[in-house]
Amino acid sequence: MQAAAYNSKVMNTIYGFDNYAAMSNMLEGLPHAQIHSIIFGDMGPATSPNEPLFFLHHANVDRAWAK
Repeated sequence: MQAAAYNSKVMNTIYGFDNYAAMSNMLEGLPHAQIHSIIFGDMGPATSPNEPLFFLHHANVDRAWAK
């Protein structure tokens, strides 16, 4: 299931990388991209800023980057 992209096992794996490129690829590929895929409405790449959930989602991605 796509929602499992944000489970603690996946996030702990991402936080555990000591290589920036690997961490970035994993974060962008799983939690970030999957949420765009499972939310309907305007979460497609071209129109995603029209969707109010876009900003909540990206705030959470920013939180993950900060760790």
